Amino acid sequence: AAAAAAEEATATAADIESLISINNQLQLPEAAAGVLAFSRDLGVEPRVSWYEKLGRWSDALAAYDRMSQSAEGGAAGGSIAVRLGSMRCLHALGEWRRLCQLASEAWLDPALDASGGELRAE
Repeated sequence: AAAAAAEEATATAADIESLISINNQLQLPEAAAGVLAFSRDLGVEPRVSWYEKLGRWSDALAAYDRMSQSAEGGAAGGSIAVRLGSMRCLHALGEWRRLCQLASEAWLDPALDASGGELRAE
């Protein structure tokens, strides 16, 4: 029963993401935002990508910041995906100083492979 409920929640999240994308393609941002509000009523946890698709960069940045803090007990930066997402948000918000600082930290991080930006196996 729990597996079926989890599968249903995943399908619901995929459906919500599709509805957000469709409304964005139809240039209906209010409808897309309404889908996000409806998803909360259903108890579906919003995904960071939804905030990005809606251009809600402050909300997306806050979500990435929470993810970064929870990753590895708040270790510097978190995963590559979280760092890149934060960088996209900072760029969209025009927060150049924070973007530069985050990029500098990522550049100097010894856990990153200089050849491709992927994490090294340790």
